Amino acid sequence: MSIRRRRHRETNTELDLTAFMNLMVIMIPSLLINAVFTQVNVLNVDQPGDGAPQTAAAAIKPPLTLDVGVYPDKFVINNRGHGQLAEIAGHDYAKLNAALVDIKRQYPAVSSATLRIDETVKYQDIIYVIDAVRIVQSGQTGNSYALFPNVQLAGVEGTP
Repeated sequence: MSIRRRRHRETNTELDLTAFMNLMVIMIPSLLINAVFTQVNVLNVDQPGDGAPQTAAAAIKPPLTLDVGVYPDKFVINNRGHGQLAEIAGHDYAKLNAALVDIKRQYPAVSSATLRIDETVKYQDIIYVIDAVRIVQSGQTGNSYALFPNVQLAGVEGTP
């Protein structure tokens, strides 16, 4: 028995990357051109304060302290401490916006509103209500105007 030893031939092979490089040269710019960039919007909302005025100008209270109650089946618009201004059945954002426009005409100096949100209301509904409270769309010009731009979020009174 003889043991044969095999000789390994050392081959010097080169990788041809030309086709791969051509693919990358074409693919990277086309992916960058066709990429969709996500826009992120931020809504600034505040928590209601403790009621103490912060400055001398804030010591003069406006005649209206607007509360908008957001429930699963209705909207309730209140003047805090003075009673209910309107109640809107269902989640009709156009009626809510129209009611707030009427209130803004009566109290043009007021720029803040507190949303009293029930814990069972969906997040998307809260965003729609914030939009209905913050801006109004002009029917004549199509422009958006500020309604009650300073929005504060709070829970419904009487719930833990």
